[in-house]
Amino acid sequence: MPWFARERAIEMDEDLRRRVVEDPAFALAMPLEDVARVESAAAEREGQLSLANGECAYAAAFYGLALRALALDRARAPMDASARRRKRIELRLRLGDARAGANEPGRACGAYAAALRGLGLIAKKRATREGEENEPEGVLGRERRDGEECEETYDDGGDEETFAKEKPRIAAAFLRKANESSSKASIKGLVDGEVMFRIGRACQMAGRYNRALLAYETALVLQPDGPRDASATQVYLACGEMYLSLQMADYALECFRKVMKRPMEASLGTGDVLCEIASCYRVLRLPEEESRCMKSVCSDPLHKPIRTTNVIRVAWYRYERDKDAARALRELTEANVVKKTSEGLYTKGRVHAETGNFDAADACYVEACKMEPTSPKIWLEIGNLYLNGFQIPTIAVKAYGRAKELATFMQLQEDALHAARGYGCVSEGQTKFADSSEVTATHENAVIGRGDAFTELGQVSSALREYEQVPETGRVQIRKMKIMIWAVVALQRAYRRHKARMNAEIASGIRRPALLPAARPQEARPKISEALLAKRANRPKTEVKPAKNKYETITRQITRTATPRDRAPMDMLKDFTIKPAKNYVSPNASPATKRKTKGVGLFDFSRAEQKTPIATAPSSGRTSLFK
Repeated sequence: MPWFARERAIEMDEDLRRRVVEDPAFALAMPLEDVARVESAAAEREGQLSLANGECAYAAAFYGLALRALALDRARAPMDASARRRKRIELRLRLGDARAGANEPGRACGAYAAALRGLGLIAKKRATREGEENEPEGVLGRERRDGEECEETYDDGGDEETFAKEKPRIAAAFLRKANESSSKASIKGLVDGEVMFRIGRACQMAGRYNRALLAYETALVLQPDGPRDASATQVYLACGEMYLSLQMADYALECFRKVMKRPMEASLGTGDVLCEIASCYRVLRLPEEESRCMKSVCSDPLHKPIRTTNVIRVAWYRYERDKDAARALRELTEANVVKKTSEGLYTKGRVHAETGNFDAADACYVEACKMEPTSPKIWLEIGNLYLNGFQIPTIAVKAYGRAKELATFMQLQEDALHAARGYGCVSEGQTKFADSSEVTATHENAVIGRGDAFTELGQVSSALREYEQVPETGRVQIRKMKIMIWAVVALQRAYRRHKARMNAEIASGIRRPALLPAARPQEARPKISEALLAKRANRPKTEVKPAKNKYETITRQITRTATPRDRAPMDMLKDFTIKPAKNYVSPNASPATKRKTKGVGLFDFSRAEQKTPIATAPSSGRTSLFK
């Protein structure tokens, strides 16, 4: 076949091409009859041309169509399994590049994950059928075949359950062996350090930090100098930020110390790196080390930060330490002039609120809320301002409610706490949380603030319902006790007002007084003489003993246990006392005393207490229980 015939053979049908260009989603919804008319090579060529022109959305549509056509090209274009597998992995990698270029990191991660499953670097999906979702783990059917996957089944690619330092080394050794060995022809040369860097960047933007760290660390092992379009310092900075977000502060410290050697390669100053190191020490619960880093940033002009978020952080730290509001406002104003961010306006509003300038604080909060309306921190501060500053609880209730909803959404959303530059944000300059515990604290503060606003409005039932939604801490108990005391005082005052009103009506004649029932006259009794009363008072009182049970003695005798023969002698003396005899006469007494009293021995052995009478046996030898 001549060359011009081959060129015409790979051309795509113009009608189908026009429909894909008009609606890129049509590539996935195209009927199978139309997909059968498309050659995978033709769709791949259209994708390459679109990607070269920067039309990433069109390129992604054509690459997805090429993957669908490849699954139907078995009869039309015979290809062995190894070549088909290689082509499928190539198309998935290019589809991931196109999705990443179209600013769709989630779908890019799905395409990259499918390619990694084809390579064998991550586990394959499980094939499920309807009705099997509720079956126990391990009962589901076979693994899904790699050829059955298409862009519709990629989803967002998921994430690794955990991250371990050994995984990147194992993956790098596998890829190095695959690229050097001729036995791995189907995957040889497909994935290198550059590809892993692109995969890591897409997973980072999608919030899949475990897989992003796996890709980045593997790429650094394969290519220690970093990617072509960035430096290794930038990669270490990204890894440090993700380690910090995953609460793996030890690994984050290692990365930030490597960034500290060449901070300008990452467009940072030493102060920015010290701020990140201070964040690591805060996660490690080392406040002395954190304070040392922040003090060096605040005092040393050589460590002045460059990044806007760190400038704002240093200004707030200095204000909390020195309480110099004028300097803090000046630094925050300069930071907002350079780059206006919601984080800077939010921090400036907090300084104004603490100095009592409520109008300026309100203006800063409103402007910050317009830039970032989904930040629970901003709405929480608005509620505090209107409750404690302007003292308008009706508006405070709405602001606290909004903060509560957003914080709850962040807690429930799977990836809300994983973002590029901190918890709760996707881009730098937004208000963010240091860790997930701050989100929980914000939610509790919003709930308690809403309860306080309801209390100010007099809706104590709603306030108590709000307080029941948070843990029973000291401040919650104090608030509940205040409500109880308020209720008791209100009831007491209401009763006093009612009593005063009743007395006033009785005094004015409007109401008749309620009289007590008249006492019945008692019959006159004869007077008792004083002599008889004295006689009754001096007569002895007899103590009445309770009647004994008829069968008490019988029960005690029947249930009595005999003394064991092997009882110790000391245990047998427990019921006896040794005391001087009653008629004991001293040897030194006078003869007359000896004659009057019959002398006895010094000691007298007797039972101390005889609680239970012992039945005596008669002469007949039979035990009698009755006399």
